[in-house]
Amino acid sequence: MHLESEYQMKKRRHPRPVTLLAILVVALAACGGGETFSKTGEGKTKLTIVQSLKSLGYATMYVAKEKGYFKQEGVQVEFVDAPGGSSAVSAVIGGSAQASADATQHAVTALEKGKRMVAFAPLSQQVSLPIVVRTGLWKQLGLREDMPIEEKIKVLEGRTLGVISPHGENAQVFRYLLSSVGADPDKSTFVTLNDANGMLGSLKQGRVDAINIGQPFPAQAVYSGYGRILIDLAQGEYQPLDGTLDNSVQTTEENLKNNKKAFVGFSRALIKAQDFMYKSPDEAEKLLHEQYFPQVPDGIFHDAFQDLYKGEVWPTRLAMSKGGMEKLIDFMRKGGTTVPDDWQQAYTNEIAKAAGAG
Repeated sequence: MHLESEYQMKKRRHPRPVTLLAILVVALAACGGGETFSKTGEGKTKLTIVQSLKSLGYATMYVAKEKGYFKQEGVQVEFVDAPGGSSAVSAVIGGSAQASADATQHAVTALEKGKRMVAFAPLSQQVSLPIVVRTGLWKQLGLREDMPIEEKIKVLEGRTLGVISPHGENAQVFRYLLSSVGADPDKSTFVTLNDANGMLGSLKQGRVDAINIGQPFPAQAVYSGYGRILIDLAQGEYQPLDGTLDNSVQTTEENLKNNKKAFVGFSRALIKAQDFMYKSPDEAEKLLHEQYFPQVPDGIFHDAFQDLYKGEVWPTRLAMSKGGMEKLIDFMRKGGTTVPDDWQQAYTNEIAKAAGAG
């Protein structure tokens, strides 16, 4: 991928910083772990989905809501932001939310801790976190887009790397990449920055040398001139990670058992959204931009959307791929995460099959 053409440096106006929805600590009326979910006056099942970050990686859910697919399938869905993946998992296990949209690895790590979270619907079939380095470092080291991928990765050794949390997916991406080329992740300094705004601000001010985060934030850094894409994982530039089952919708085993009809309806809506996004990408891009990322300038959002669309990050079929899960487990292990022997219990295709996934 030629990054200069993918992320155009437009000078017609200086973009405003990308802002997230206010991060909320979930304080909803508890439904109780595993109980039957409440319904609206119209008889639709209420589903609160906790997400650790508003991201284009979750776009199929946003499209399903705005196109009315969820309501067509008998569910009323609301999205709530929580500070980090572990908080999202805790909200579901505690009963204050019905499911989480997050990195699939959280279902695996919950299993390791004796908690049964199950991933049942994929949201992204690629680790879609571009590695962004500060422009000053790019120029200082004379980096080039056509450098061998192994050389690009080794640039990260010994650098100051920005992550949302020390044990989250961002940190694991860096650790996985470095260890995969024989470099030592422990020679790098990992700085916890909590959210996307912290990452972008620290990269811009030179407090960190590199970050990795989902779109549209990498496009923001490039557009504004303070960042360059070193490796675009969304485009499958690092082959061993290509096809890794990254983000998914997860809930407890008890919730799936006692509310199967609601989750089947939710999944049918996602199937409709997937079909719409790939058949009508221009309409999908416009809808997502206007309803979920209106503060992002047009050029930035277009580049970010196209990055994921061309990379086929969003699933074309609703199934938790066994091969994608095996790649995820390899990614987790190489990234330093303990994986339980029974990790296959952390995902299911039962709901997808009931929803008619092909």
